[in-house]
Amino acid sequence: TNGVAMGNNLSAKVAIFYMDWVERQIVLPEETRLWVRYIDDIFFVTKLDPALLLQKANSVISHIQFTREDPVDGKLPFLDTQVSVSDVSGLFETSLYTKPIHSGHTLPFGAHVPLSRKRANLVTEFRRARRVCSTTDATINAIRFMTERFRSNGYPEREISRAVRASSFPPKQDAQNRIFFKLPFIDDKATSDMLRIIRQSNLPLRVSFSTPKPLSLTLRKPIQTPCPEPWYVAN
Repeated sequence: TNGVAMGNNLSAKVAIFYMDWVERQIVLPEETRLWVRYIDDIFFVTKLDPALLLQKANSVISHIQFTREDPVDGKLPFLDTQVSVSDVSGLFETSLYTKPIHSGHTLPFGAHVPLSRKRANLVTEFRRARRVCSTTDATINAIRFMTERFRSNGYPEREISRAVRASSFPPKQDAQNRIFFKLPFIDDKATSDMLRIIRQSNLPLRVSFSTPKPLSLTLRKPIQTPCPEPWYVAN
């Protein structure tokens, strides 16, 4: 991984390839009932002693050391999912998990971005809440949690209700042979007018509206070192 620093576009891909090699040194298929991984987060069910498995994992590469998290009260979080074992069926049940330190912040409704992006954020988050839940009760609780989160970020009730309904349906597939067109975002009225004109034209266009870079990025200190003075070469 030398030369691939954090923040580089290749960092996550290199980490995935590297972890794939590491876990091949650890996993014994005949002793492992379940092994799933997202980059470096692993969820597994094994017949082996977890302590011995952890010891083996930490012996593969000296500078890569794993930690282990055991279930508490029969529950174990993995990414955004809480995994537990049903007392009735003995099968895994899943529900939405949010870290206790999570601020609850999301894209505010008052942000200067297209309304379509805010609506997409709503629907995507509610779909995620539904997707990770395996029971009706868990789904109801996840929808309730997401509703309160978006309320606290200024989203009107009508937009939240609309997103909850939309999230119960699968996402629409884009039509083939569309032409993608990028325009600057001015305000929601200009966006609505432009979309109406495109619909009336019957052209196979898909338009996205981009916002300018945040002022914080504009004022950020440049990475490159400025050219020394004088920058020209005298004859």
